[in-house]
Amino acid sequence: MPTNLQVLPRALAVLTYRIHTLLESNQYVRCVLIDFSKAFDTVDLVILARELFCLETPVFIIQWIMSFLMQRGTFDHNSL
Repeated sequence: MPTNLQVLPRALAVLTYRIHTLLESNQYVRCVLIDFSKAFDTVDLVILARELFCLETPVFIIQWIMSFLMQRGTFDHNSL
């Protein structure tokens, strides 16, 4: 059974991809966002970046997400 460390990066990548593709054909996209602050403490950023790249997410979006998550203070920058 997959752990949160394996599932969460994929879920975030798919959500980002879905929003991006919806914005290509719609003026706006409605999203319900819930603050799961501690959930991001367990995200493997290497896996997340790889998943976003495989979903053809624009590089500037991947960079923004990585920058945001790395600046949260609980991430070990040496693990990248």
